[in-house]
Amino acid sequence: MSEEAYEQILYSVEDPIATITLNRPEQLNAWTDRMGAEVRHAFARAEQDPSVVAIILTGAGRGFCAGADLKGLQAISAGEGGSSIPDWLGLMGDPADGIPGIPGFGAKSAATVLAHYERIEDIPDDAEKWEVAVRGAKRLAASLAERREEALLYKRLATLAEDAPISRRLAELEWKGVPRGAFEDFCVEMNADRLRTRPRRWAGLIR
Repeated sequence: MSEEAYEQILYSVEDPIATITLNRPEQLNAWTDRMGAEVRHAFARAEQDPSVVAIILTGAGRGFCAGADLKGLQAISAGEGGSSIPDWLGLMGDPADGIPGIPGFGAKSAATVLAHYERIEDIPDDAEKWEVAVRGAKRLAASLAERREEALLYKRLATLAEDAPISRRLAELEWKGVPRGAFEDFCVEMNADRLRTRPRRWAGLIR
């Protein structure tokens, strides 16, 4: 993963403690979509670091966090803003959700490119056609061109689906247990004998 700086947080490790600092002091560290994505990324980064045994979450300036950024909420309600977050995570990656990202891209380079193009689909394969100055543009463009389908998949995985056919009735959303037959077939296929004993409630049975 690139060590490029985040835009709205600071991340540092002084063994054995990782410190994540919300870094929008002029706005009392008001929370934004990008800040949330960066915080999640930093937490996952710390969790994967064997030298880290504790994480401190703090805020720069005189306030920890004033809550949600109202300007950001107004933009979202107007149908603007926030749309590049899945693209940003698709390029940079999101270890918390198992999204590896595109090699070479970090928080800063992904944000710089998307500030101009907004969507992965609109980023040219040829760095000579890029209309934004980014360090290592030729290498980044080649990496994206080689893995564009993967980047679009990562973007899809990072996008909140709002059209899933989910019932609005609580009774229908109640978890009714593990479907025994399908689960046991899966355990046999995966050679996971110990997993077969883990369920405590089977669908259709009351325990």
